[in-house]
This record gives sequence, structure tokens and C-alpha cells, in this order.
Amino acid sequence: MSHDAPDKSSPAATVQSVGVVGAGVMGRSIALLNLQAGVDVVLTDSKPETLETAADWIESQRDASAAPGELRLTDDLHGLAAVDLVAEAVVENRSVKRRVFRKLGEQLPPETILASNTSSLLISELAAVANEPGRVCGIHFCHPVAERPLIEIIRSEQTTDDCIDRAAAYVSQLGKEWLIAQDVPGFAVNRLLFPYLDAAVDLVRAGVDWERIETCARSFGMPLGPLAQLDEIGIDVALRVAAAIHRGTVAVPPKSETLLALYQTGRLGRKTGAGFFRYAGDDPQPQVDPEAISLVAAPQIETRRCDDDEITRRLFAPMLNAAVELLQRGIVASEADVHRAYRDGLGLNPPGGDLFEWGRSVPN
Repeated sequence: MSHDAPDKSSPAATVQSVGVVGAGVMGRSIALLNLQAGVDVVLTDSKPETLETAADWIESQRDASAAPGELRLTDDLHGLAAVDLVAEAVVENRSVKRRVFRKLGEQLPPETILASNTSSLLISELAAVANEPGRVCGIHFCHPVAERPLIEIIRSEQTTDDCIDRAAAYVSQLGKEWLIAQDVPGFAVNRLLFPYLDAAVDLVRAGVDWERIETCARSFGMPLGPLAQLDEIGIDVALRVAAAIHRGTVAVPPKSETLLALYQTGRLGRKTGAGFFRYAGDDPQPQVDPEAISLVAAPQIETRRCDDDEITRRLFAPMLNAAVELLQRGIVASEADVHRAYRDGLGLNPPGGDLFEWGRSVPN
């Protein structure tokens, strides 16, 4: 698959207005980023109460000194007819997203770029149901949107060069960097992230102290421990993304059983006030929760004590293996792209600044 950089010799037209479909946590964050860059936003959601909540949050977060993009709300996709680009950010569900893209393809002019913020689903599967599939691409905003400088652009076999050029120009317009990734489940950033998260859940099942897991991850250079990060992503979303990335490899791996135990008791992470940790009001710090520990700690697979070096190796060796796979499979174009994916997409600053160098220094 081509990794050709967008053509900068003929600059793409500036995006004046964007439609954001889905007003949840990611949708409202994407809307805010556009408004702060001076891009007008039409925000749509099927639930009026979600729209109103998103609008209130956006207004509370807007920087008064930023360029004044205009926000408009609608519960009808027809309200997106005049936008230059659509950023879809509905629930991470293949059927739901395909239904949205089918409607967008039918209702919007053929020159409108249709982009998905999917974390894991194939762009080709979304393009297949849209009129003019060449205008469909992935524009994956990394979480948290305001803090991560990188946005992945995903090119399916149907995506045209013009679509990629316009998507890259749009990302630059937002003040972000872009990276082109192959159309595989999880793309680049999440293919690095989820093996690391899986390893953290394995350590939990092994009976390793949760706070030590979090501390080792932060000491290695992650901005957040893996269990807290799962809570930020949402246990429900993590289950869906993991299933897409691992599609067809295993039925229900033990780590999924652990997440399912949280999911089935309504512990979906920060958004519900409890996941691996408990969250009190606006307090940003997660609190250790004995109820969660008792829920997922059994059965313990091993009882021997891991030292911090072993915990670190067990967390980050899977990420290193995934980084090697990105290059071997041509999912990204270069080692430099891998560095950008973990540094600017995940916020990881490993010892010495180089994940590959760390891997070469670790004893076998």
C-alpha cells in the first residue's frame, strides 16, 4: 500500500467548515479543536441532550483569545450539506459507522471529504457503503485531542490522492502533525498501545500491585499508567478496539475476561466514575478501589514477586514487538514514523528517547 506523502506542490483549499458526527467525548473534543483553529463547526448527534451537554462543555473550554470559529448544532445529517469535510466520531461499532457513512454518502455532495475517527475499524469497510468511496479516509485524532500533536491519516485502497492531500492540509490547518498509516485494524498508534495495555491486564491477573504497574509505566515515560489509561479510553471502547485488532486470533483471551468483569458491572472508567480505579467528582487523580481489585484479581496465575525492571519489560516489550511489526508489514513508511507514533501519538518518552534502543539494551 502506498505511503506517498501528500503533494504539497498544489496546496489544497482551506477548510472553512467541518461537520462532526457524534457529540460524545471525542466528538466534542474534535469540535473544540476546530473552533480554536478558526474553523466553523456543525455538530450533530441523534440525542438532543448529548448535543446540549457537548455545547455547554465546548463553551466552558473555549479560549476567548483563539480564532472565533462558529458552532452550530443539529440532529439531522442534512444540516451538514454545506461543510467541506465531515469528521465521524460515533460509537466504535462497525454497523453504526457503516450506517452513518451510507447516509453521508447519499446526502452530501461528492466533493465533501468523509473522514472517520475510528480507532480500529477498516476504512475500506466504511468506504464500501459510501457514494464516491475515493473521498473516504481515516483521520484519527489521538486522545486527549488537545494534548497530542499527532493525527493519523489512513488511506484505504479506494482513497484518492486528492483526498489525502486535502486531509493532510486540513490536519496542518489545525496545527497538528500528520502520519500516514496503512488501512489495518488499529492503524499505527493503537497497534502500539493495545499490546502494552494487554500486558498491564496480564500483570493484574498475575497479582502484581496495581500502583506499581502504574508507577513503572510513568517512570518509563508514559504520561499515564496503563490501567488509568484504560479508564480514560473507556472499558467498553477498549473491549471493542481490542476485539477489532485481534479479530480472528483468539475467542476470549484472559485479558478480555478481566475487562468484561468490569464492563458487566457497569465500571466503564472515568465516564461512569469507576473502572480499575474510582473517580470522585472533578478530582483528576484516580483512587485505588478495593471493590475493583476483588472483582478482577482472581484467579491469580502466578504468585512470585516481580521487580520493577521485570514489570517494565513485561509492559513495554509487547509495544516494542508491535513497533517492529509496523515496519516489517509496511504499516508505516519508516522508523521515524514509528517514533512519531509513540512519541506524538501516545506521549511516550522512553529512556534515551528511543524505544528501539531500549529494546537493544534489555537483557534477553
